[in-house]
This record gives sequence, structure tokens and C-alpha cells, in this order.
Amino acid sequence: MKKLIKTIAALSAAAALALPVNMTALAYDVTSDNVTYLNNIYDGEDSGVYWKLKPNQAGLPTFKGEYAAANSIINAVAVKADNYVIYNGVFALLNKHVAREDYLDMTKFNADKIYVKVREKNGTLTDRAVCLRYDNNPAYSDTIHWALQFFDNKNKDKSSFFSDECADPFYDFGIENYSFDQNSSKYSGDLVMYDCYVPKMKFTCSDSTTSFSTPVLKMDYNGYDGLVTKVHFEGVLPRSGSIMFGNSTSSTYTILKNLKCTYINGSRTFTNFKKTYTYEKNTVYDGLRGGTDLITTANGSTASAFRQNKFEAFKSDGDTLKICIGAGVNQGISDQSWANGSGVGKLQGLLNCGYKYAFSRNTWLMDNIGKYSTIEFYWNSTTSNIGTNFYNCSPNTFRNLLK
Repeated sequence: MKKLIKTIAALSAAAALALPVNMTALAYDVTSDNVTYLNNIYDGEDSGVYWKLKPNQAGLPTFKGEYAAANSIINAVAVKADNYVIYNGVFALLNKHVAREDYLDMTKFNADKIYVKVREKNGTLTDRAVCLRYDNNPAYSDTIHWALQFFDNKNKDKSSFFSDECADPFYDFGIENYSFDQNSSKYSGDLVMYDCYVPKMKFTCSDSTTSFSTPVLKMDYNGYDGLVTKVHFEGVLPRSGSIMFGNSTSSTYTILKNLKCTYINGSRTFTNFKKTYTYEKNTVYDGLRGGTDLITTANGSTASAFRQNKFEAFKSDGDTLKICIGAGVNQGISDQSWANGSGVGKLQGLLNCGYKYAFSRNTWLMDNIGKYSTIEFYWNSTTSNIGTNFYNCSPNTFRNLLK
């Protein structure tokens, strides 16, 4: 994608020299009258597959600024003639009032408006995907730099005699600037596509933690003087380094799994960008009660207290939240209802000794308690066992006990 195909350039250069005197070098305008019947009237040998020289552009429909500005959505139809829409041919041009190197936000905005169908010879309409192309080295100063080209929704497009780099906008597509921070478990990077943009492209994946930005068009990206599309992504590995103690087990987490790009009239999936990390997590609890948060990485005194079973831990089980009081906490509870009572009385004994305040000020608990239908309480919990259940109630009941 980062180089011209010399054989095609030579063919078109020859055609340019043979341009008839009475043939205009200006492409014809797209209007409301012809937008549903757009044809390529150029019939040279390279019709539909090369577009950068005057003869090619003279026969292609062109979107102008006035027409683009007057329409929030443009439903265009290309006619499938013998000399047009062959292979993955160029569909139309965008003039300097619709697409400009120095106004890329406008360029993207206008390209996103255009939805294309192809009218087959039997009259049926077929949805087609197009990509925005940019010619960074036009042969003539008065030629148009921007074009919309058809492409197939295939991972390997072999339908054209052209090379993949001309037929497939995802040919030169990959990850750049990737980084992963072991301490924070944060990762980020950029999905980068060279030489083109696919209108309305949007990325998703199934790892549940990666977020993707809106595509941004750039020129002169890292020294490359053509069009580049960049999509930033970032995320944090869940539970990475969670409560790493003697009962921890290795687990894996895969990011960018089932990466998918959707766009107008199609989508593309990718399997070669996923990254897998191995980390340890506690198999018994989701986390420990912190002052206001949920502790998932215990160090120093917190780790030491956990090893001595001096903790309050949380464990989600479907629509049930289990609150587990470590066995090491018992000696610090003076209310005899805790040691000798049962049910709600036992819980009251715990709450009377400072835990009403501790639980009520824990932001994580109070923000998430409404997500569950049942709260279960356990005592004599250890690092490897949730302990013995002594009381169950609804979230509202627990809230009232904390007042």
C-alpha cells in the first residue's frame, strides 16, 4: 500500500498521453437526478481499477461540496456495466470541497455519509462496502486526490488480478505503539490502517475490558506522507495480581479476542491480534474490604493480615454476595453475641464493634450491594475456605442494619 504499482502506472500513463483532444479531464458531477444511476463512462483497459490520471477521472462520477453539504445521508447506486464495478474498482471521486488533506475531520464526516449499492444487470440491488482512498502523488495538479473504492468482505480478497494491497483496505493493517504496564495492568495501543479509511468503521472485541476510540484520519503519520487511519484502544486486565497468596492459582486472560470491525455494508473479523497474559488470582474471594474500596492486590500489612485470617472478604456467586469474616478477627470482637449468638443477633454483635461504620463507609460495597438479591454472612473464614454461614438477608435489610 505504501508504493505504486509500476505496471499499472505505466498503463495509465500511456492512456493519459493518448487522451483525445475533445475529451474533458473533468469528472462529471453527482446530482440528485443521477445519484441512483452512477456509471463510469471511461472505457479504457484500466477502467474501474485505476483512477489517478486524467483519462480515468474524466469518466468517474464526483461528489461536490454543495451536494454533500445538502444531504445528511447519500444513498448512491452504481450501475454494473461491462466497463464498471469490475473486481474491486473505484466507484467515485470526492472533490476538494468534500475531501481535503488539511481538513480531515470534514473528509471523514463526508465519507461517512455515503451508502452504496450496485445495480446488477438483472436490476437487483446489492449492498457493497467501499473504502476511502488517497493519492498522495497525483500525476497532474488538477486531478482529484480522493476516491471511493469497492472491496469485498473477505479476509483474503483474491477476486482481482490486482495485488491484495490495492484490493483490500485491511492489507496493511496492524497494531502499533502497544504497551503493557505490569504494575497497573493497563495496556494500550493503536490499530493503524495505511492509505485508506473505511467509512463508519467501528471496532469491538469479546474480552469485555478493551475500549476503542473513534477512528482518526492523519497525514504525515510517523514520517509517512499518505493517509493513515488510527484507532486507539486501551484497557485494564481484570483481577491481575489479585490477592496473590499460597492458595492462588494461575489463570489466563486474552485481550483483543474476536476483534471485529464493522462498517457500512459489511464487517471483518481478525484472529491474529489477540494477546494472552497469565496471572495469579485467589480462588476463594473476589477481594478484601478496604477503607472505601475493594482490594484485589494485597501487599505489606494487608497481605500479612490476610495470611493471619484477619480480613473481611467479598465473594460474588450469581445474584448472591457473600461477606466472609476471617477467623483471625474473632479475638478483636468484644460483643459476646458475636461469639455465642446466631442469626441477625450474631451480625449485630459484629456491627456493634466498629463494623457498622466500616461497612457503611465502604464505597464499593454500598455502590454494588443493589446488584444482588441476597447477602450471605460467613464467619471463621480462612484464606482457603469461606467459613460457616450464619445469616442471610436482603440488601435493604442489611442497609437498615447499618443505619
